[in-house]
Amino acid sequence: MSMTLKDVVKRWQDAISSARETKQRDFGKQAEDAMRFYGDADHSFLYSAAYQEQSLGLRVNDDFQFDKMAVRGTINLTSNVVEVFLPVLFHKYPDRTVEPRLCQVDENLFAAAGIQILPSDPQAAQQARARMALKSQLSAHRLNASTRELNLKENGRLSVLEALVKGMGVLVGTMFPSADGTKIFGLQHDSIDNWFVDSDARHPTWSDAGYMIRERIRPVAEVEDDFAQYGLPKGALKEAGKLYDFNKKDDPLYEDGGDEEASQELFRYYEVWSRIGMGQTLKQSTSDGLGDDDHSQLDEYGKYCWLCIPAHGMGYEYPLNMPPEAFGGDETEESFQRLKQQVSWPVEFWRNRSNPWPCAVLGFHPKPNSPWCHSHMTPVMGIQKAIDWIMSFMMGRVHHTSRSLLKVPRGLSDDVKHAIVHGTALTLLEIEAAHEGTTGKLLEIIEMPGFKNDLWQLLSALKQEFEEGTGVTELNAAGRTSTQPRSAAEIQIKRDMLGVRPQDMANAVDGWMSTAAKIEFAGAASLEDEDDIAVVFNEPKPSEVR
Repeated sequence: MSMTLKDVVKRWQDAISSARETKQRDFGKQAEDAMRFYGDADHSFLYSAAYQEQSLGLRVNDDFQFDKMAVRGTINLTSNVVEVFLPVLFHKYPDRTVEPRLCQVDENLFAAAGIQILPSDPQAAQQARARMALKSQLSAHRLNASTRELNLKENGRLSVLEALVKGMGVLVGTMFPSADGTKIFGLQHDSIDNWFVDSDARHPTWSDAGYMIRERIRPVAEVEDDFAQYGLPKGALKEAGKLYDFNKKDDPLYEDGGDEEASQELFRYYEVWSRIGMGQTLKQSTSDGLGDDDHSQLDEYGKYCWLCIPAHGMGYEYPLNMPPEAFGGDETEESFQRLKQQVSWPVEFWRNRSNPWPCAVLGFHPKPNSPWCHSHMTPVMGIQKAIDWIMSFMMGRVHHTSRSLLKVPRGLSDDVKHAIVHGTALTLLEIEAAHEGTTGKLLEIIEMPGFKNDLWQLLSALKQEFEEGTGVTELNAAGRTSTQPRSAAEIQIKRDMLGVRPQDMANAVDGWMSTAAKIEFAGAASLEDEDDIAVVFNEPKPSEVR
């Protein structure tokens, strides 16, 4: 079985590489570009041949002489978009409300049809309704407790910010241990950079994907402690941690190099949440040797498998949650069931038909036939770059035209020249008799050509186009008019039209938070025990009362 697991790991590593390349092509480039313009205080990177080779939205000629530029400007309009939109989209503290799932048909119609849906006794029927309401309120209290305990407001803001700039943001269900030995399941922000999806998926909610992947880079000691419960021996990853920096530098998908300043030895692996089993149905790797017997054996683990796959070249060749030591040498039914449990999803998120994953993904601008949304900034990135370029040219022009050029006779003495150039506000000039005439004949100021207004007008037009394209101002296509409103109703209609885009995006955030709450509820119901729940409701732990 150990050889079979090595082949499984190889197949998943190939699938992960394919998913990464697909994401980089369809999403990664534009996400990195937009985040760079938002996050970098200086846009000097724009004015280089290396950047222009892969620039999106605006490029200059290959023969442009960047070293001749006198000024390199930064006008960060992308940051302004975030500062305006983020408070609108995420201005309230997340407050969960749980309502009983009741039939919306009038109960009297059931009674008229002779169908009984509640106890016939009025008191019993009232008690049934009260139990449903109590369950809903208790559930809401539990969900709201974790929002305060785990600071969901800040985590949510980070994810919304990333969705605005990069195109997608993520909240992931996570178990958090407490100092008193209890634990609480909640939601945490994670960068969309760490998430990949089945390269065959086509839906932006990832509902049609066969698997999704989360990249993890953690200290070796921490990983070994977490996976010790699955049979991973202490020290199994010691050498692998030393390989991390080297392998990351050699990976062409990591152009920033390794974590040279990391304070600990790190290990890179991938959490794979699969709905297609252990990976036996994946396209065969060029180096794996899975046969029909192996397929039958792997089929027994079921469709919903959770695997932790080490990154290629890390020096470990088995799933972290299914190491060779977990088999113990005997293949009994009991050992098989234990192994099956180890690779099963920790929480059965797959039961949720609308979002079968452990994360909630937010995207404002889905692309048809693609699992990746495009950034809110993508349509206007060319304008952002053009404004930076034009401002640089204008400031360079100012730099040249603001120079002072003086014309003097060739034979003017050096002390007079020095006084003209370096003299104080009031300087006495003694002129030789050879220099007859007035000072006007002695000194003439040469004026440079005036600055034209064409560039200012172009810059103003581009800024307006940028703000309309992002929805920052009220001067968008729906709200423009050349006439004054003639009634209160007309004013209200225009206000409603102006608020369509922000409201649509705010509705997307509300729906995303509802999806995230379902993830949290499922995780809490599956992983928290009675002591964990008692702490949430400020009650004594049952284990201590007994």
